Amino acid sequence: MSMKTSLLSSLQLRVPPRKIRQRQLPPTQPTRDFWNVSNAKVDRLFARQSSTLEQAIARYSQQNNRLPPPTYDNWFQFAWDHSCLINEYAQISHDFEPFYQLAKDDPTYFKRMVDKATPQVQEENRGLKTGVFTGNKFAFTDEQFTLYTDDWLRTF
Repeated sequence: MSMKTSLLSSLQLRVPPRKIRQRQLPPTQPTRDFWNVSNAKVDRLFARQSSTLEQAIARYSQQNNRLPPPTYDNWFQFAWDHSCLINEYAQISHDFEPFYQLAKDDPTYFKRMVDKATPQVQEENRGLKTGVFTGNKFAFTDEQFTLYTDDWLRTF
């Protein structure tokens, strides 16, 4: 063995092996913890819902600056019986605010627009149905078919 080879061998032996740094990942939580946290949030959401019609009316009035719509008592009873959220109006109130403003400025606006659109909807078969409430009863005023024809009567 030559001096050069032995020198290289000795150098190689003295070089410490390279350490491969493994990337540290953040600790993960078991799925059940996410499940428990989600369930706890939903439980808190339901716990803060109104438990009486009087509470629901007061909260609705406070959040929306107006009294609840007619037959709100029927809606409340249905929501209560089916474990629905009762006091969560923020999104729908936000979505409907421009329409409430139009109705406030001109109370006949929506009726005029519906009356104006009804003949066109009926004549051109646009997949929309028209109907009318008489007291607490709802009836279609045309025979047009939509994908939701059978569903409408169940919603009223």
